[in-house]
Amino acid sequence: MAELLLAFKRHADVYYVVDGQPTAEVDCFNSAMRPVRELFAMLPARDFGPLHLKAVQAKYVESGWSRGFGNKSMNRIRHIWKWAVGNGLVPVPTWQALTAVPPLKAGHTAAPDHKRREAVSDDTIEAVRPYLAQHHRDLFDLLRATGARPSELLGLTMADIDTSGEIWIADVEKHKNANHGLSRKLFFGPRSQLILRRCPTTGPLLADLFGMRFVVSQETEDGSRLAESLVKSLTGGDKIRARRMREDFWQFDPTHKFALCTNHKPLEPGQGRGRTGRTQTKQDTPRQAQGGSRSDPGMGRSGLSRMATRRTANSRFRSGIDSGISQ
Repeated sequence: MAELLLAFKRHADVYYVVDGQPTAEVDCFNSAMRPVRELFAMLPARDFGPLHLKAVQAKYVESGWSRGFGNKSMNRIRHIWKWAVGNGLVPVPTWQALTAVPPLKAGHTAAPDHKRREAVSDDTIEAVRPYLAQHHRDLFDLLRATGARPSELLGLTMADIDTSGEIWIADVEKHKNANHGLSRKLFFGPRSQLILRRCPTTGPLLADLFGMRFVVSQETEDGSRLAESLVKSLTGGDKIRARRMREDFWQFDPTHKFALCTNHKPLEPGQGRGRTGRTQTKQDTPRQAQGGSRSDPGMGRSGLSRMATRRTANSRFRSGIDSGISQ
């Protein structure tokens, strides 16, 4: 018995893993196996039958486990023997006999029933919201509006969201049922879109600047303004603080040069020596049409403005930072 439990534990430590970390299911299996090991460690695994499983069930009740968790643990024990059958460690009838043991039923066992978890009421949430920071309130509102799990929202960036339609859509790659081949989509309506528009989009993307030498960002919107604080952080020469998704923050020295190529020169909210020392503007003259003096109509009257700062990003960074550089 002890050898079978050890073999399954080694399997569980490898199989029940997400992003390199063991899931809670590993601990649940360990808890379910503990009474089996304590009571029947020296029993041959093929001889483990319904009466032995009932003794384990009684041990769960004696330990004060709830009825629901006890029944789930019973299913995990049956799963271990099913896995053993699939790997040729025990005969099929051994696992089939274990399925005859009934679960703990309400009103017929001393195992307690915990109160069913209910959704938090709107009144409770509204009472808490005034004490939360703005980004925490936004997360609460997005959770309520989308029905997403916290891990699903925290793992998203604006680059992961399709904003081409009236309703924004995000495909979640890593979610609870991904191992079953099921897809997961999040939908963001007008209220959610207002929250997302004011959320910073450049946090994890700053990490992509590490080791970059030159990056070009293109086509800002007409009438947009430079995000002064972001421009200063990218061009000031100080260490940049960044992180990748699901990682801690770290710092690095900037090595990049940043160029912004656009038909619409962004508005500059601040002036002075600090600003003029960071940016340079080059205005291209319109190309002359062949055989005449009129300019190329494709260039427009404003021509092409190129703004070059002293620092930059890379191609993946560009897709997320265009909206951050100009507001």
